[in-house]
Amino acid sequence: MINGFMFCRFLGLTLILFLTILSCTKQIEDDNYPTFDYLLVKKKLDTLNVKMNKEGYFPTVSVHTNGKKIITFFGASHVGDTAHPQFEALITSFKGANPQIAFNEGGQVADSIHYKSKEEAVAGKGETGVLKMLCDEKGIEMNNGDMTAKEEFKQLLAQYPRDQVFIYLAIERFLNPYHQGFLGDGSIESLFFSDFVNYLEKNDFKLIEKEKKYTYVQETYLKYFKMPLVLNKLEPVHDYYLLNTGTFGNLGCSSKQIRDQILLQKIDNVLKTNDRVFVVFGGSHWVAVQPALDFIIQKHK
Repeated sequence: MINGFMFCRFLGLTLILFLTILSCTKQIEDDNYPTFDYLLVKKKLDTLNVKMNKEGYFPTVSVHTNGKKIITFFGASHVGDTAHPQFEALITSFKGANPQIAFNEGGQVADSIHYKSKEEAVAGKGETGVLKMLCDEKGIEMNNGDMTAKEEFKQLLAQYPRDQVFIYLAIERFLNPYHQGFLGDGSIESLFFSDFVNYLEKNDFKLIEKEKKYTYVQETYLKYFKMPLVLNKLEPVHDYYLLNTGTFGNLGCSSKQIRDQILLQKIDNVLKTNDRVFVVFGGSHWVAVQPALDFIIQKHK
């Protein structure tokens, strides 16, 4: 359920359970959790954005309940502005949910990392940093809700050309975070090697020498986007999975679909031994998995 401070559910449970769900390019397998097609996600996000622009920010959060079992899912915007209202909304939602376990997007955060304030947490790791701060304060586990990068890369490389996967990941996981100030103050060339190259290689995406140079990013970007790489004019390839257009539409959608299924399996599993689960993932994931959350919660009492 969603209270008056939030907007209503998208569809009733009955409709959801019988809705034929499509992936970006093919029907989702029968043994997968039911999720919304990302083209439908795009339409829903457009509607939400109109509402947000008209009424101001409101939390994209849903609460799914069956007896004492509760899933609270907070759909986040990936921003680093400490004044953004989502962070206070996240704190309020977390405290109201009183969770026993939490899941974050983007990989496991080391137990040794701690944040002393909301501002420090946002500067360090955005909404994930705030969730880590809250979990530490409450003394509960914050677990990676994503699949491992090794698993994701293996599946993507089996489906798409190597250089497409490389530039997609470079834009989504290096260039955009660098441009937004999440990767520190070093030069883009030095951080490319220390941050991105090492990230790929430690997760079994082995690079040849030319791929370890920032010039390769520039060359590959020019190849696919037919324009020079300029950070202020960065092609928003990370949004292509919502559009299903361009070179990276299917690739981006596949990445999101794969990760959604892993997250849903983890939520399903922890509800066997926990009553209250709190999840913080990006807003598009939040829209996509709504039918699956209703499906999962009905399995547990």
